[in-house]
Amino acid sequence: MPGIYDHLYVHIIFSVKNSASTIRREWRQPMQRTFATILTIYGHQMVASAIMHDHVHLLIRQQPRMLLNTMVVRLKKDSTRWLQEVDPEKATVFRWQKGYAVFSVSRSRTGMVRRYLAHQESYHMRMNLKQEMELLLESKWEDVDTDENASIQPLSIVADPSEAQDTK
Repeated sequence: MPGIYDHLYVHIIFSVKNSASTIRREWRQPMQRTFATILTIYGHQMVASAIMHDHVHLLIRQQPRMLLNTMVVRLKKDSTRWLQEVDPEKATVFRWQKGYAVFSVSRSRTGMVRRYLAHQESYHMRMNLKQEMELLLESKWEDVDTDENASIQPLSIVADPSEAQDTK
């Protein structure tokens, strides 16, 4: 079977240096488009995203031809360059934190992660980034209840985020 066939999905999280609240609300949509464009240029696809005041979540379909670390470095570098063009004054103090978190996601569970990202603002009314990262790194996920009348439940323990049961 010639060729390369893949479905590699990753959930990447990276934050602003010192967890500063420097991502303005009016930047969020243009920044999402910028991330999508950057990913497309390098052959990847943004499936979903959530941009908060101090961090970014990206669900990406990654092409295997580029190392994950290289992709994250380019996302940070190129998005900073974009910000320097959009708001040169603010960009002088804006920096991404070194490092990132990454979680593999099976193709069948991308819907669960998309719902999780769609509810980020609601989650962060109850927890900060540090608390969220502790839960994720301890593999405490839950299928997100997307019923508009239901409250978002805290994350429950599952061995691997990509194995959380997708009931929607």
